[in-house]
Amino acid sequence: MLFTRIQTQWRTGMNGATGLDYHGVGAAVQMMGETMTPELFSDIQIMERAALKAMQRKQ
Repeated sequence: MLFTRIQTQWRTGMNGATGLDYHGVGAAVQMMGETMTPELFSDIQIMERAALKAMQRKQ
């Protein structure tokens, strides 16, 4: 559910998404009443890499 809530936090460049804005992600986590733990951050990065790969395949 968190990953869908942070879908507006992508940094983009000339070739599309480059990664998540971690400051925005942290703010979203706090607004949801959650705590950014090392485990949660690692999980977000895993999903971020998978999403970037999927987006690159579409291009």
